[in-house]
Amino acid sequence: MNVVHAHFTTTTYTSLSRYLDTSGNGFYESGEKVWSTTQNNALDWVVSLQSTYLALGMQITIDLKVGSTKPQINEFEAYLQGDSDGDGLTNAQESATTYYQDMSPGGLPQAIPDDGVNSTTASVSLAQFYGPPVRALANFSIDHAKRTDVTAAVGYWNGSAWIDRYIWDPGKRLLEVGITQPDAVNTYWGTVTAIATVEHPDITTKVEFRVNDTLIGTVDSPVGNEYRLSWTTSGDGPRLLNVPSTTPRAPAPGTSTP
Repeated sequence: MNVVHAHFTTTTYTSLSRYLDTSGNGFYESGEKVWSTTQNNALDWVVSLQSTYLALGMQITIDLKVGSTKPQINEFEAYLQGDSDGDGLTNAQESATTYYQDMSPGGLPQAIPDDGVNSTTASVSLAQFYGPPVRALANFSIDHAKRTDVTAAVGYWNGSAWIDRYIWDPGKRLLEVGITQPDAVNTYWGTVTAIATVEHPDITTKVEFRVNDTLIGTVDSPVGNEYRLSWTTSGDGPRLLNVPSTTPRAPAPGTSTP
């Protein structure tokens, strides 16, 4: 709760306090006072607290007597303001919280028979989940004689298409890279746009460009699946431009048993 309403009958009480039984022991102790005033001038008043509380009870005390009239109250209510879906958490709390859901798949262990051409695949379906995919933790075991032969991905629907996020690639089979511009048969001079194409930019952190084995630039922001570098050529004669390797992104946490 974070808001309380109180509606008195005929007498206005200037000094009021509010207590919440946040400890759940059935008592309202001095440390559980969450609000007080000495300037109330209304029969109906609304108190919005600075924080949201979980309590098993609430109490209003009249701290200063007014005449000889016995206190009378029409209504006393508390509720949670800013909870649009009614789940007990305010919208601000939900937006600042990361939620995790167990999406364990069924049908495991899953056999992946060899088709003889080194491209066999198998898949399992996770329990359905909803909401933005902030983070996925993948824990799995692989029983295979050579674990570098195997890759694994977690796919999710982003509202318009399936997105595959590779989480297991110990053999770096998905990090293939090649130069698609400039070609190797023409002559170039001045400034040239060098383009390295990778198969999966989503699991690639960066691509390094080298000329005659000397690093000339590192690119970490792709355009689609292309990493582009402005290369200012110099001197005469042939030069060897290459991208010897890419750097993979850290995979989601996982376990493996080869």
